[in-house]
Amino acid sequence: MYLKKIQTRNFRVFGDGKAVPALDWELAPGLNILVGENDAGKSTVIDAIRQVLWTTSYEFVRMLDGKRSYGKPPPKLEMFISVH
Repeated sequence: MYLKKIQTRNFRVFGDGKAVPALDWELAPGLNILVGENDAGKSTVIDAIRQVLWTTSYEFVRMLDGKRSYGKPPPKLEMFISVH
C-alpha cells in the first residue's frame, strides 16, 4: 500500500483553505520526508494518517472529539492510496 495524497480540512492546525490554510499534499513516489518548524503541523499530519487508518487508541479518538469546535464544519480527512 502506497500513500499518494493527503487532504485535511478543519483538522487541528489546518483550516478550511480560506482563512486558514488546509493541507493538500501530493506525495512523490518513493521516500517523503516531513520537516518544519515547531507548531507547523507535522504531528497533525501523522495524526490524520492514524485517524484515517484507525490505528489510534480510544483515548486519542476521544481527545479529538473533545477538541472539536461547535458551530464550525466537522474535520474532513481524505487519503488516496494505491495497492500493489
